[in-house]
Amino acid sequence: MREIIVLAALWGAAILYLLLKVPKGKRREAQMIFLFSQSVGWLYVYIQTLSGRMVFPFREFPDATKMSLTLYYLFYPAIAVWFNLNYPEQKRLSLKAAYFIGSAFGIQLIAWLLAEYTDLMEYRKYHWFLTFFINLTIIIVIRIFYVWFRKGLIRK
Repeated sequence: MREIIVLAALWGAAILYLLLKVPKGKRREAQMIFLFSQSVGWLYVYIQTLSGRMVFPFREFPDATKMSLTLYYLFYPAIAVWFNLNYPEQKRLSLKAAYFIGSAFGIQLIAWLLAEYTDLMEYRKYHWFLTFFINLTIIIVIRIFYVWFRKGLIRK
């Protein structure tokens, strides 16, 4: 029952953020970030699940997939939208680095809390630094793609 409540809260938080906090003029960019982070997230969780490093004991569609639909197709992509739309563009490099590191740590903390206190996910081989580095790499890749995509929008 706890897992269903947590999933409902994650769905609610992600959908409310996407509907209420994404500015109307940024919805196209938010959609691109959301879709791209879904593909990156799917690839990451597919490799982790296939290698046995991560399992999802409680899944929305247990017969269809071994992965979590909510976490990697809705919640983490919503975090990627938040990250990119609130990125401190005109700030110092040190603040930008802190933003990347803080965001990667926040994602890792959320995942650890979910693994520790629910059956939504379970790490089989957990290495704090490796997971942090992977989260940081993923948000950097998503940011690079977003900046590249946005340059194409500006030229038109």
